[in-house]
Amino acid sequence: MHYSPVEADLQCAEHLKNHGCHMAEQSGNKWGLKGTPAMVIVMAAVVVGLGIAVPTFRVFLLISIPLGAVIAAGLYLWHKKRPIKEPKDESIHLDLK
Repeated sequence: MHYSPVEADLQCAEHLKNHGCHMAEQSGNKWGLKGTPAMVIVMAAVVVGLGIAVPTFRVFLLISIPLGAVIAAGLYLWHKKRPIKEPKDESIHLDLK
């Protein structure tokens, strides 16, 4: 059966409404290292290995890490000065249960 994009979106939304989202339960990796300190060590080793082996990756890290730190600090200060407020109108809800 072929669905139009709108019909497919409606089918997907109906399925999620009835069955919930189980993507988090199904995701993982073949080594079983998801969210463990061992995975952090593996990823750090990959980054260090790429930094040693690929010179352009080193340049990318030298630019992206400080830039990311500056953006993170800016966002932290922004939200510290202007905290996110809950909406006063509680009638706005998506009813995704």
